[in-house]
Amino acid sequence: MREGGNAPGPVSGFGGGTFNIDGSQVTPAENGDAPMRSAPPLGAGARQGPLGGSMRQPFDYDAAKKALVGDAPQVKDWQKVLAVVADGIASYQGRTPTAVQGIVERQSDFEDRRRYAAEQLAKWQYQDHARQSEADLRAANPFTIGRERLAYDPATGETSVQYRGRQDAEIYADTLGFDRGSEEWGAAVEDYVLRSSGPSAHMRDMEIDDHRTGNDRMLEGFRQRNRMEMEGARQSNRRGMVDYRNANPAPSRGGSRRAARPTATDASGNKVEWDGKAWVPVK
Repeated sequence: MREGGNAPGPVSGFGGGTFNIDGSQVTPAENGDAPMRSAPPLGAGARQGPLGGSMRQPFDYDAAKKALVGDAPQVKDWQKVLAVVADGIASYQGRTPTAVQGIVERQSDFEDRRRYAAEQLAKWQYQDHARQSEADLRAANPFTIGRERLAYDPATGETSVQYRGRQDAEIYADTLGFDRGSEEWGAAVEDYVLRSSGPSAHMRDMEIDDHRTGNDRMLEGFRQRNRMEMEGARQSNRRGMVDYRNANPAPSRGGSRRAARPTATDASGNKVEWDGKAWVPVK
């Protein structure tokens, strides 16, 4: 199996550094109490994300390359000479020479790690660019707020209105057939928004109140005439009764008025009355 430097792991949060698979740290972690840095202006420096800058620490590709490739084999000249001499002695003794081959394999393994690191880093950079581009495209997709269609530009950080839908008041005014911007159209929009507090509603309330007041006045006139007619009929009836009593007076009674006594008829058929003590003939 080919051996090489361990690939760095993911970044652990803000300023968390990068780590190898075995847990050893590749890039140092930043101090948590580091001073705050002002955000760079939009469009400055490297390509920015949809929010004007990445929310994570950028990946350290140099540290990753160093971890993948590892240290280059350091073979000195005297080691090469010694390897040649050792291989010569081994061949003279009938053994397989391995010293020079070991040096060559170390060099070859280092070159293999360099090629692998270059391929892996290129793959990571492509994936990082693809993810960033996908995030920018998602951020730039038009979105809807209310009845407006908006679009966000990740490069400038500005939002533009792509389509503005009609509001309910505008639909109401357009339905009435008024020209947009005309005085009638504006009044219709105002009426829809203000509803019962609008000028048209107030004017109609006044018209209804005037109509109601007119009806009340007319009804009160009818009632007054009826009352006057009934009073005239009552007075006429009273005058008729007085005239009848004057024309037909009650018969007068002679003598002093006294209380009526009980009367009866005796056995002889004579009419008698009770005077309080006995029955006496009626005079």
